[in-house]
Amino acid sequence: MLPNILVYLSRTDREKVEADFKERPRYNSLNALVATSTLEMGIDIGTLNTAINNSVPPLTSNYLQRIGRAGRTSGSALITNFVQNKVHDLFYFQEPKEMMEGDISTPGCYLEAKDILLRHFFAFCLDSWSSTNPKENSIPGRLIALRIYNTDISSSGFLINRIISYIKANEKVLLSRFSFIYKNEVNPDVLNNIALVLSNESFYFRLRKVFEKLKEEYRNIDIKRKEIDKIIKEKHLGVNDDERKELEAEKKALWGLKRLIDKRSVLEHLTNTGLLPNYAFPETGVTLNAWVKGSQAKGSSVPPTDEQVEIVRSAEVAIRELAPDNYFYSQGNKLTISGLNTFDWNDPSILLTKKFCSNCDNIADNPMVSEATCPKCGHSSWASVSNEHKFVRLNSVKSVNVRDKSILDEKHPFWY
Repeated sequence: MLPNILVYLSRTDREKVEADFKERPRYNSLNALVATSTLEMGIDIGTLNTAINNSVPPLTSNYLQRIGRAGRTSGSALITNFVQNKVHDLFYFQEPKEMMEGDISTPGCYLEAKDILLRHFFAFCLDSWSSTNPKENSIPGRLIALRIYNTDISSSGFLINRIISYIKANEKVLLSRFSFIYKNEVNPDVLNNIALVLSNESFYFRLRKVFEKLKEEYRNIDIKRKEIDKIIKEKHLGVNDDERKELEAEKKALWGLKRLIDKRSVLEHLTNTGLLPNYAFPETGVTLNAWVKGSQAKGSSVPPTDEQVEIVRSAEVAIRELAPDNYFYSQGNKLTISGLNTFDWNDPSILLTKKFCSNCDNIADNPMVSEATCPKCGHSSWASVSNEHKFVRLNSVKSVNVRDKSILDEKHPFWY
């Protein structure tokens, strides 16, 4: 039985599919999966006996990881590799042993990256904090447990403030123990940077800011919903007015967005906002919040069921896949990216000003530079105000859809 292809499942659904495929609890459990290369790591499915690559993997280590998913119990497996019309694939089609017997590079992490090391430091602090009193110092599973919308997040009893208090009280010990782990592995200047952000409190400011923005996100959703009620009341829109139906749909989508935020894992949120290490992609991810409005079945009195979807993609991929007016395929739906999830366009955290050089490819993230000429090529255009441009940081996008139009099945095929 080959199941329908479901693209980019939510975490809960993905874990259910993996468990069904691996453990086979039912007579009709899934026996075939179409997956990204993420499945090559950490999944042990002993009964799997066939693996198919739709292209030649980039490195020998990737190739061995992917085909190594199959034949783990029997020691033998059928491996099929499709070759694309690319130089890389065609070379290994002619020389397959070069791929199978090539050098294997040891996985590694660039420890000198300040931001990545700082995330590891925070993870180290969380581990130390919870170890001191596992019963009292625990992190809730979901954001809803923090009651952020109705809680004073500046109070000393709020989760992040308790963690900050612990780190501040043990700064020297924590930093010393953490530095010892990376002794002779990291440039001392990188570790000194952690000491600097602790002393100037920018580290603590960043921790608090994540929860402040979260509270602001809840608040803005509530404001938008009230604005919709106000428009409906001021325009005296009837229940059957098309404009009211659209507004009510938007209001319902906002409520669905709030529910999605409630369901987020606390640790996953800290990871996606760049506070904890993210081994899937090092940069902060971009969140897709999608709402699929159910359609009333003909002759049925049962109210339609709506579906909310939240997916995080790496920034590098999201700039292409999640751009407004693009389509993103997920969980049997063709989702239209309808816009950015931005409530305040004056928020400095989403607005970036970059300076460009007209003569070379130099770009500066900080426009407050004092150089009169380009630091890279010396061109005078660097000082021109017209070479400064504002950009919006892609943090979150929204998608509002109708089930009848977004569904993917045999009657609604799709191609990449």
